[in-house]
Amino acid sequence: MRKYKVGDFVIIKENLANDGSHNLWVSRDMLSYRGRKARIIRVDQDGDYELCIDGCNWAWEDSMFRKE
Repeated sequence: MRKYKVGDFVIIKENLANDGSHNLWVSRDMLSYRGRKARIIRVDQDGDYELCIDGCNWAWEDSMFRKE
């Protein structure tokens, strides 16, 4: 079961890091969104999330953010 659904607002974790602690790769550009609010616009078949934030299109996982 997915933790979040399309339309939910989340906050990207302030301590998000590219340290191998996530299943998905965290780019340096993604780190610039720490602490920012975003809306989930899509959940793919693998359970990865697409967030509406500055028109960027990275895959996120629920461990990278928290519910607003």
